[in-house]
Amino acid sequence: MTTENNPPEITAEEAWEQYLAQHPPIKAHSYPMWIKIVAVIIIILSTYSLTLIPKYYGAARTFAHAKKEYSAENYAEAFNDMASVLNAGFYSKDTRVLMAKIMLKGFPEEEYENALDLLEGLSFKDREYKEIMDIMPARYFEEQKEDK
Repeated sequence: MTTENNPPEITAEEAWEQYLAQHPPIKAHSYPMWIKIVAVIIIILSTYSLTLIPKYYGAARTFAHAKKEYSAENYAEAFNDMASVLNAGFYSKDTRVLMAKIMLKGFPEEEYENALDLLEGLSFKDREYKEIMDIMPARYFEEQKEDK
């Protein structure tokens, strides 16, 4: 029953249809192409770095074991561990310095040239330099005096 004062009664479905007719649905936001490209690059790089974890994890564990063996003065075991780390292609400053220390402390003085080759091109803090100089064979200093 409709009168001039009362609007016609409508159901909830009809009200919803009227609302949708007057208000179109919200469109999905469109991102600029450069944001999409950056997002894809980040996803690719993240995936790539995750694939490298096993390789680096194994080398890190071997390096930690070598440091432990070096501290325990088991130079042969430490040398073998560091050789595997270096052969795997990990030539960081820490790996090169530890291998040089192992070679200087645990092997005959004839091997110090190989140890110095590992240290070539590295820069050291005062404490690191002092550590290396403390374990350097006396023959090295004698040869340095002769060269001057």
